[in-house]
Amino acid sequence: MTNDVQQIRSAPAIDLQEHFGKKKLFFVLAAAQAVLLLCILLFCSIKYEVSDDFIMEMVVSGAYTGHPDAHMMFSNIFIGWLFVPLYSLFPAISWYFWLQMLLCFLSFLALTYVLVQKLRLGTAVLTVVWITAFAARDLYILPQFTKTAIVASMCGCLLFVWALFEQNRRKCCVLGALLAITGCLVRRDAFFMAIAFSSVLVVYHIVICFKQKQMKLYEFFLKIAVPGIVFIVTIFLFNIVNALTYTANPDYTEYYTFTKIRSQILDYTWCDYENLRDELTAIGVSENDYQMILHWDFADQAVFSTEKMQQVLDIINAHRVNLHPSIREALSMIRLRQLYYPMTLCCVLLGLFCAITNPKKFWVPAVLALMGL
Repeated sequence: MTNDVQQIRSAPAIDLQEHFGKKKLFFVLAAAQAVLLLCILLFCSIKYEVSDDFIMEMVVSGAYTGHPDAHMMFSNIFIGWLFVPLYSLFPAISWYFWLQMLLCFLSFLALTYVLVQKLRLGTAVLTVVWITAFAARDLYILPQFTKTAIVASMCGCLLFVWALFEQNRRKCCVLGALLAITGCLVRRDAFFMAIAFSSVLVVYHIVICFKQKQMKLYEFFLKIAVPGIVFIVTIFLFNIVNALTYTANPDYTEYYTFTKIRSQILDYTWCDYENLRDELTAIGVSENDYQMILHWDFADQAVFSTEKMQQVLDIINAHRVNLHPSIREALSMIRLRQLYYPMTLCCVLLGLFCAITNPKKFWVPAVLALMGL
């Protein structure tokens, strides 16, 4: 009788392993991802989260100069070279926007594929739905090139590492590398952030590989080290070409230098004018000039030259070293800035889920999720 009751209780439970193979389940989830993107494109009000994307698209589309320009500043020159012929042939299409949508969609597919292969099918479905629910708004409805770059880099690296260590699948390895490299081309700094996360997985797999003696040293070199080195070298070659392209033009070199100084002034904490009055007055910067810098009104190169901005930065940096927020203030800033951000909540919940489910087996994704904070 007891056995019959147990069979009755287990009978209604749908076993995804029986109804779907891993390949079939991936295609079902991929179709769901495509339907979601289509619905967002049809029914949602999509807009760039910050003005940087709008300005970069204006530059590369030729809206400023009358002809497409590949110099997008924040993205690699290769992305610009890709866009120039597209905008020349079909100027009415927003290629910049569609590239972001495509990269986000491919990133979801790469993540979905790895999760379906790694997890039990029911857990994989739950995790994919969970991540998609949190991330779709940020990536699709409020696109921003830094977010697009980091998600493409992260998911590409995840697919690359999984294919390299666990399956040795060349196609997946190549596709993951291409996705990660494209993310790097969209924004280099975002890629290096993704590498910091991926390195945790790489170290984990290397330790497991040698601890369990899964392959000999020469096999490790040929199957793991060589593809990894080729991947990293390719990244650096793209960045070297990009740097040489900009340094060959003195005007872009000057603008690049100015923009770097500007970002160091405005992208971090700055001090009140009263705390800097004596130093700023000594270099001829009034309170009005300082407020214009803080409010992005520094187009007058006669007043806000590169040399003058560097002097202002030096003064601000000298005072920044004395700014040491307490732990309570730091936590307060994190709460105000990030706690209600959907991706942050997703990282927190996934970290807790991994730790509670199986802390021994899932410590790597748990660490990665907590690093997202």
